[in-house]
Amino acid sequence: MSNLRPVGQRASGWGEGPLWHEGILYHVDTRGGAIVAFHPDDGSDQVWQVGEQVGFVVPCRSGRLLFGGQNGLSFLDPRTGNREAIADPEPDRKDHRFNDGKT
Repeated sequence: MSNLRPVGQRASGWGEGPLWHEGILYHVDTRGGAIVAFHPDDGSDQVWQVGEQVGFVVPCRSGRLLFGGQNGLSFLDPRTGNREAIADPEPDRKDHRFNDGKT
């Protein structure tokens, strides 16, 4: 029998897209409009509210995070929380969003 247990402090409403990268577990809370990074060394969560439904997050070599959501593709600087929009392939379709993406 497995000894499964929850990790982190955040209970995401619709958690998706887990990605392990350099000792951090990233995932998105789609409905909650958040990107979450779980740090297993101290059990803490780092959360960035992005203000839209988000479908995926991937780390970039630059240290930024690339995410896709209702407003297209954007970069997030995890140190500052600053966002930079890249492209929105369907700007007139706010009922659409990116669902998945990996590198």
